[in-house]
Amino acid sequence: MHALTIGELSVITEERDKYQTLVNELKKPEKDETGSKVANELQLSLAKKECCIKEMESSLNEQKEANNRQWEEIKLLNERLNNEARRIKSLERESDRLRSQISLLESKLGHGDFSATSTKVLRMVNTLAIDNEAKQTIQGAGLLLSIH
Repeated sequence: MHALTIGELSVITEERDKYQTLVNELKKPEKDETGSKVANELQLSLAKKECCIKEMESSLNEQKEANNRQWEEIKLLNERLNNEARRIKSLERESDRLRSQISLLESKLGHGDFSATSTKVLRMVNTLAIDNEAKQTIQGAGLLLSIH
């Protein structure tokens, strides 16, 4: 079925109504047999138009439903898009804040301006040497205990 507009449907409905008026005129008792045959043909044509109109109305309703579903989906996607845009802006502000904080801390560090209480310095420790010292200390303590 072709896509149709409400205007096309109203034009076809108007045409159907004109046929119905013509059929009613031809069926009047004063008309002859030829008029009656024409009336019957017009009535058949009118029935076909009526069927066509019902199909078009059905198609139009289906299109409306499809459009409504698409509209709802568009609204949902638009809402998601707006939420993501707000989230991106928030993350950009957080990124700018963190970059600024990093720059400030780097400049303080470059000038030697730091607080020992709030600054932690990581040092590399030779764990093998510590392990050997601990073993020797434990062994030495064990010898002292065995002598006493």
